[in-house]
Amino acid sequence: MSIRLLQVALAVLCQIVVLAPVSAQQQEGQESKKLEERAEAGDAKAQRELANAYLVIPSTAKNIELGIKWLTKSAESGDAQSQLTLGMALLDGGLVPRDDANGIKWITKSAEQGLAEAQQMLGHTYSTGTGVKKSDAVALEWYKKAAEQGLATSQNNLGMMYAKGRGVAKDLTEAVKWLTQAAEKGNTSAQVNLANHYFSGAGVAKDAEEGVHWLKEAANAEHSTAGSFLGLRYLKGVGVPKNTTEALKRLTKAAENGDADSQFQVGVLYAFGEGTQQDLVKACAWFGVAEDSGNKDARGMMPALVLLMKPEQITQAARLSKDLVHEKLKNEQGE
Repeated sequence: MSIRLLQVALAVLCQIVVLAPVSAQQQEGQESKKLEERAEAGDAKAQRELANAYLVIPSTAKNIELGIKWLTKSAESGDAQSQLTLGMALLDGGLVPRDDANGIKWITKSAEQGLAEAQQMLGHTYSTGTGVKKSDAVALEWYKKAAEQGLATSQNNLGMMYAKGRGVAKDLTEAVKWLTQAAEKGNTSAQVNLANHYFSGAGVAKDAEEGVHWLKEAANAEHSTAGSFLGLRYLKGVGVPKNTTEALKRLTKAAENGDADSQFQVGVLYAFGEGTQQDLVKACAWFGVAEDSGNKDARGMMPALVLLMKPEQITQAARLSKDLVHEKLKNEQGE
């Protein structure tokens, strides 16, 4: 987890209005003084808010030090959100020296108080073996606690544990139940997973139309894998009427979101003029992007394509490919 992600987690998990980094001038203000007085008096929420003010934009080492100090005090005072955030910081090792044992300790304390996000995080650590000995059974236990509180991420994770028989006997009906709950809350991973169950008839009556519905929900929320799957279905006419124009639209969106296979497929469609007019410049450019993303088939398409192109088209393709790669990197970095 990056420091930036931890900063976002602080803002979300603390569920407070984010204060600006504390400066000497702000501390002299009346509100800042009141907050610090409450924190000094042992108010766990005030301690958390003060920690958040220092840590959201840690411009100096001193701010980070003070932020961790107040976050620790809040956690020690029993604040579940602070316990989770401190635990995540210790597991991450970005703001403080990495300490897996203490990280797990604080996350566990938070989870035991019933904070769903902490239960999800603890389930994840046991599922992946991060800071603890990997245990699917323990992961399942914590995912279930969070899922029962309605946390969509945990409902999806729990559904997949049942689908794969991890930490529990395989139960496809139970898997579909939890995936449906998560999908209905808008969790895109669950929507894709649920779509696959409807396509295959695993734990539910086979229903391609319902599967396409859930793929569309995820694709419309810019889930690149869903967009790719949906585009290929339109391209081949599987579960939907064949529509190469719609296929190109869906695959292009997935390609723009970084899906390497979709980038390659968009190149193919432009190369052969399927769903659009033939455009060798765009085809070559998308093959270049796909190759940059790790698609191994893209390189093999380039030599034959270049032989059909004029020198100026090759230059245009190189320029467009560079622009597309730059845009892809911006999307990946969240700029």
